[in-house]
Amino acid sequence: MKNKTIVLLVIIFCISINFLSAQNRFNSTHRFIYKATPDELLTQKEWILTATGFDDNNNTALEDAENNIEDSYRGNNYFFDEEGRGAVYDNFLSCDGSPSNLFNWKLVDNSKLEVGTDQYSILRLTENELILSPDITSLKVKFIMVYRR
Repeated sequence: MKNKTIVLLVIIFCISINFLSAQNRFNSTHRFIYKATPDELLTQKEWILTATGFDDNNNTALEDAENNIEDSYRGNNYFFDEEGRGAVYDNFLSCDGSPSNLFNWKLVDNSKLEVGTDQYSILRLTENELILSPDITSLKVKFIMVYRR
């Protein structure tokens, strides 16, 4: 009886080791990477306006020569909440009008941001960068707004 118990314990031990080994191999080859949705990326934290200007070379980025942001807009904070409400707050210098403005927003097909009645193409949306371009068909060169965290 004692020998059967020892054999049974050895079998259970071997099965456990094999199971743990297989689980470790699975975890190392099947990493589950969570990719945030556009809504989540937009609403995680505040966005800070860092650059605006015309993309003269059409590379979806603003070089220093293309960046024409006015000092009163540089560093303004933009907040988007999960309920479709947003707010913009002046940072260092006050812009025209109120130092804060509230707005409603929604994503359209995860490729457009609608703010009030205006629509913006989302050129890039990552955890740390948001690049928008207003949908103005009369413009031959894209106007770009760059936000960072």
